[in-house]
Amino acid sequence: MSLIRANRFITFPKISDVSFSIAGLSPYGHFDAAINGSVTHATNAVSNWANQSGAMNDLAQSVAAQKPVYDDGNDKITFNSDALIADMTGEGYNNTDDWEIYMVMQYTSEAQQVFAGFYSNVNTAWTQEWGTGATTSTIILWRGDGTTGGDTATPSITSRLTTVKYIVKMSANSTDVDLDVGGQTGNLSSTKSDVILDFILGNRAFTGDAWGMKAAVHELVVMDRLLSAGEETDLRSFLNTKWSI
Repeated sequence: MSLIRANRFITFPKISDVSFSIAGLSPYGHFDAAINGSVTHATNAVSNWANQSGAMNDLAQSVAAQKPVYDDGNDKITFNSDALIADMTGEGYNNTDDWEIYMVMQYTSEAQQVFAGFYSNVNTAWTQEWGTGATTSTIILWRGDGTTGGDTATPSITSRLTTVKYIVKMSANSTDVDLDVGGQTGNLSSTKSDVILDFILGNRAFTGDAWGMKAAVHELVVMDRLLSAGEETDLRSFLNTKWSI
């Protein structure tokens, strides 16, 4: 749009001309393997992935056998039954609060469960938690119910991902958890409530857990609110272009 004033055009930028930034969404956490210096590693074994925006603690791992691998040339962190964990103790968040997670990722194996989500006790199996996983042929949405073996799963997404990049989205509120993988969706009722102690990307990290994550993650955005439709469209467009999805 332009106005004529004193024989000169004054041009105002269109909304679409304004550069989008993830920081403008005020995320709780933003992790980007393409940002120089954001990944701390020794011989590519990752000990810390720095949060770029928001109050979330860095994703970290001090145990050598649990450290994922950094690939600087391809801007990704590859998990092979490893884990990065952000401590949320004392922050007052609940797993039935409004949450959204967006991950740009590639699955690297057909056989293992993939995990990313909130946890109430990093050292105990089947506590109040929610996340996403994968079996050999399906992507699932599941939630622990506090008892050993007490997962509840919705295997409603039937196409198994391989090495194609996807945006994996999880969202949650007081009653539901939703999963969107490349436009395929699943839903799970989620009414159990517990205080969040950790956010885990990768293996759930308690003793004897064999459901390790086998995937590469390029970028992760964690929101402690639900995005509007317009905000989500902008975010997806930005990520799709950036990562050639």
